[in-house]
Amino acid sequence: YYEITSAQQLKWFADAVNSDKSSANARLMNDIDLNKKPWTPMGCQNHSYTLSGVDKCAFYGEFHGTGHTVSNLNVDIVADAKGFIGKTLGKEASIKELTLKNVAIPLNDDAEIQGKWVGALVGCMGGDTNVSDCHVENVTIHAPGMYRIGGLVGVWTNTSRQNATATVENCSVKDATLTAGYAIGGFMG
Repeated sequence: YYEITSAQQLKWFADAVNSDKSSANARLMNDIDLNKKPWTPMGCQNHSYTLSGVDKCAFYGEFHGTGHTVSNLNVDIVADAKGFIGKTLGKEASIKELTLKNVAIPLNDDAEIQGKWVGALVGCMGGDTNVSDCHVENVTIHAPGMYRIGGLVGVWTNTSRQNATATVENCSVKDATLTAGYAIGGFMG
């Protein structure tokens, strides 16, 4: 496990996942304030990927928040999947005991560049991903004309194998302001 104690280390971990460590595991050791600086989500920032086959840029690891909070998250980048984590895949992917506070995901009206799946925690949750004891407080997602928008998870998709089952338990969303065309939900799009 990588033990993360600062915003700089969290950014380093996200960059590592997006380059060649998609199955890396991390533990958050402190509360982290991202100060509304632009955040590049870990897990699939390749704008041209598809949901079929093996996806080497999705996050396959474990992110253990250990009860800590990441605050002032600002996801303002071009990507298909947007959130703290862009995309997860596989039974190894797990996010637990994490709180996100003051999340902003501002998107423009150009559907071509703004993405397809948007959630504060995970944009696109694939296959057998497990999410437990995760909470989102004060999230604003502005995605006019888009779909699959959720306060916690944008979309769950069964792509890693047939009969995949994802688990989301003991999670909550509080104070969500979501704007989208359709397939929108306070919890999952």
